[in-house]
Amino acid sequence: MKRRFLAVSDTSAATLTCCSLFVLSRLFNCPAIIMPSNSNWEDEEHTSKFMRKAKESPFVPIGMAGCLAIVAFGLYKLKSRGDTKMSVHLIHMRVGAQGFVVGAMTLGVAYSMYREYLAPKDSGNDSK
Repeated sequence: MKRRFLAVSDTSAATLTCCSLFVLSRLFNCPAIIMPSNSNWEDEEHTSKFMRKAKESPFVPIGMAGCLAIVAFGLYKLKSRGDTKMSVHLIHMRVGAQGFVVGAMTLGVAYSMYREYLAPKDSGNDSK
């Protein structure tokens, strides 16, 4: 008699709770096995992965750096806020950081649209 297993990829297992995996395994009368979603993945260091992602979409690290800079500046100015309430100061800091990130995302989308649709495409055929 063949043994059946309920194979679930790790990406879908992240969305399923342990309880629902248990219910599914009982429903199909077989144990659940979580399999990796990509079996031929490469070991990639975090720095090289970050550099590759930064080259693909350069405005993401710019948005991250700007958000961190605004939060750091807001925390630095926290002690000299005067009569401003703490909650108002934190809300202004959050709005500034979110505005910078949304602006960087908008520029990133505009840049990717330019690169995809408007930039001249190199066909690779040099006729010289």
